[in-house]
Amino acid sequence: MTRTYLILLAQSYDRDKIISFFEENNYTSHWFYSLPYSFFVRSKLDANQLSGLIAKHFGQDRHFVTEVDSNYHGALPKEHWGGFKVP
Repeated sequence: MTRTYLILLAQSYDRDKIISFFEENNYTSHWFYSLPYSFFVRSKLDANQLSGLIAKHFGQDRHFVTEVDSNYHGALPKEHWGGFKVP
């Protein structure tokens, strides 16, 4: 089952390398970023698996992966809100 996750990263992570990783692998079906050091991704992997991939490919620095379900609210660009809905 595909789910939407929020990934928060420490400042030490290289955003361009993370973007390349998402684009070059099939771990995520959709991703976008709207806030510094954070990504929203859709994936069939669970949070533990995504966290493990981040640690394996980018090191053990601080990061946090959580599922974005139905109880969320905030101030993001209008076009980003559709990224939470899993088709």
